[in-house]
Amino acid sequence: MKKKCTSKDKARIALRALTEADTLASIASENDVHPVQVGLWKKKAKEELYTIFDKTHSESDTINTLKQQVDELHRIIGMRDEELAWLKKKVAS
Repeated sequence: MKKKCTSKDKARIALRALTEADTLASIASENDVHPVQVGLWKKKAKEELYTIFDKTHSESDTINTLKQQVDELHRIIGMRDEELAWLKKKVAS
């Protein structure tokens, strides 16, 4: 029972498990995954479903946070480049 599932597959399986029309075992066997995995996806869906409707964490906030992280990493890389150049100069002399 080894199958690589896409996020869409996982969502579809979790949604089906949430309806509780079938057992986790039957859903798992139809989708060639382990029943425990179906249960975990169902649990995660229950826990995180509200985030779809959460307006406090918008996509633009996520993008801004990622841009800030990239800027910070570029700053760190620049510092490391300067340190490396200084070390190379010291070793050469």
